[in-house]
Amino acid sequence: MKKIILEYPSSSGIKIYTRPNGSYVVRIPVSITKVFAERKTLRTLTKAKEYAENQYNKFKISDRGLKGISEETMSEIQKALKNCAAADVSLTDAVDFALLRMNKEKMNDTTLY
Repeated sequence: MKKIILEYPSSSGIKIYTRPNGSYVVRIPVSITKVFAERKTLRTLTKAKEYAENQYNKFKISDRGLKGISEETMSEIQKALKNCAAADVSLTDAVDFALLRMNKEKMNDTTLY
């Protein structure tokens, strides 16, 4: 019998279970996926937590109007959000700053004929 060891992220509905072989099962309920429950087995608790958080963010972001984004792009968005949070900067501020700087560099690289 599976034993729930935690709900991660907290109050998300995503459960992480232990298995007799020492692996962990992440179960994402229908309330999050909106289609069917998903399960994935991972070897470590750290990887199980990371997967659970990424899936939670993916489904919550897609509920906010980002449906149809590829898995690769979603991973890139999540990485950018984590990097910005670690630097205590909003993603919008970081993108605005980067675009301004990139546009200035493009203008400096153009040659006049």
